[in-house]
Amino acid sequence: MSQQVAVFDLDHTLIDTDSANGFGLWAHRQGLWAMDDLHGKLAHWHRLYVEGALPVDEYLAFIISPFTGQHRDTVAAWVDAFAKEEVAPKVRADAMSAVRRHQQQGHRVIVASATIAPIVEGVCRLLGLDEVIATELAVEGGVFTGQCQGVPSLGHGKAWRLAQHLGEKPALLHAYSDSINDLALLSLADSAHVVTPDPKLAAIAEVRGWPVYHWR
Repeated sequence: MSQQVAVFDLDHTLIDTDSANGFGLWAHRQGLWAMDDLHGKLAHWHRLYVEGALPVDEYLAFIISPFTGQHRDTVAAWVDAFAKEEVAPKVRADAMSAVRRHQQQGHRVIVASATIAPIVEGVCRLLGLDEVIATELAVEGGVFTGQCQGVPSLGHGKAWRLAQHLGEKPALLHAYSDSINDLALLSLADSAHVVTPDPKLAAIAEVRGWPVYHWR
């Protein structure tokens, strides 16, 4: 039988922030993303995400825009700087302790996020985690085209991407998330764990008897 797998959401699970919004604000401050009322626009998209009503195509077109026409090496350098400056202080020690427990038990650890891959990969480089499922961006000649590639890793898409990524059912699948948007992922798991949940997910966790953690 295959090994056990632990899959962790990124934003508000492993880290106490939203990496996509955080990167957008950081890029704006660096002069890399000229955008009027960026705070308001990001707050609008975040509110819809929390409500489980995010219009995925519209949001992705918006959040990809600062990467369009940029070489992936340039973007990787941007994200590494952002992760060091903005994400490092917000890594949840309790979350990383859970990651290490799984690793010490020989479990395969995967980070699965709805956020676009360049940001997730950069944050995971900071965390020392190298197996990532995220919303992929199309690249031509090393340059981001401004389009997504494949199925976005959001909602049922994240659960589907994980199943495709694994190929075969693991001996036991553990899943950790904070968001109602990951209900499909948590429902797929043999062992679901809810972290600082939003109200909708907290209510479902109570009904289903899923353990709830308030990681710091």
